[in-house]
Amino acid sequence: MNPLPPLPPIITLDPPRLSAREKYGSLFYLGVAGLVFVSLLLTWFCFQAWSLRNIWIDVYVLHDASRPEAERVAAAHRLSVDRRVNDRQAFDIALRKAIPVAARLMLADRVRGDLAAEDPSGYTVMLEHGTVWPIWLRVELARPLAYAAVAGTSLPMRSLESLAADPEPAIALWANAAIALERGANRTEAIDRIKALANHKSDRGELAGLLLEAVNSADLNQKINRLDAATKRTRTIALSMIEPTEQRSPVRSKTSIESKQAEPRDDPSKSPKQNQ
Repeated sequence: MNPLPPLPPIITLDPPRLSAREKYGSLFYLGVAGLVFVSLLLTWFCFQAWSLRNIWIDVYVLHDASRPEAERVAAAHRLSVDRRVNDRQAFDIALRKAIPVAARLMLADRVRGDLAAEDPSGYTVMLEHGTVWPIWLRVELARPLAYAAVAGTSLPMRSLESLAADPEPAIALWANAAIALERGANRTEAIDRIKALANHKSDRGELAGLLLEAVNSADLNQKINRLDAATKRTRTIALSMIEPTEQRSPVRSKTSIESKQAEPRDDPSKSPKQNQ
């Protein structure tokens, strides 16, 4: 009797493999969307960092003590006119003693009312008790009070009154202008104090006249224009306050920086005191 032939092997076929879309369903699309979103965020971050490269370079040059002072001051000027630099950044740099005085002055001049509007009480009290700062720096930083008052910011009247009695007339004028622009109970007295200095034939008298025009203007744009003109006059006053020991080379104005001169030069049309 012949033996039976062996049974053929049973071959089990693997089930067809599912695609990633079929395996994960809606989670697959969610994962793809997440990857696309992260890629867009990274692209946006890289673009923003690349677009700010000029600011990073100027900040580096400004803080590099090995660079010539002319280059550092030029970098400060570019930062002061760049709208991407906000008041807080300009203020923080202006307080650093390691930076040339001319650069600090330009960045302090850049500060307007946004910084005072963020923390009215803190900024006013800081300026009131900031007697350790150079007088020219306090004069420059008194200006944001008036700009904040024009924008409708409520400033602490007690600290304003203290600043309005400051021994330095320029600081007192800006504080009185802030009181008058805020239209508080002491507005009349503040205007009278400004008028008392407006008749003087001096830089501070001209500053008082410009601030008085700003206070009496009915149009908001006109007020700001007059405050901008008063800022230019304040810059001249602050320049005259800088001691020769505070700087190693003559302080150049923004006009001289914009002319892109390689070396700082004294302007013969100015007095020796202004050229310092």
